[in-house]
Amino acid sequence: MRYGVNLLFEYGVAGRRAARPLCEKRVVVLEARSPQAAVRKATRYGRRQQVSYKNADGQRFRMRFLGLVDVMDLENAAAEEVNYSLFRTSHPERHL
Repeated sequence: MRYGVNLLFEYGVAGRRAARPLCEKRVVVLEARSPQAAVRKATRYGRRQQVSYKNADGQRFRMRFLGLVDVMDLENAAAEEVNYSLFRTSHPERHL
């Protein structure tokens, strides 16, 4: 079965916690036998994507995997559909 998994990553310099750190939500499509297997596979994927290196200023930069935001079953979705989000808002145009 196909699943879309939404993963959350945080970017920053080790030892310097930003009040509003730069974060990334990444949607990845993967094959798994069940939602639970998709979660395990997505978690392994997220951990493998983490990076850490010294930047030009000699500081330790890192991109850290924080966890899963969502797991979506794509079996009944259209072939071209990758992600969706439902929310309530009084000003829909602000999200464009």
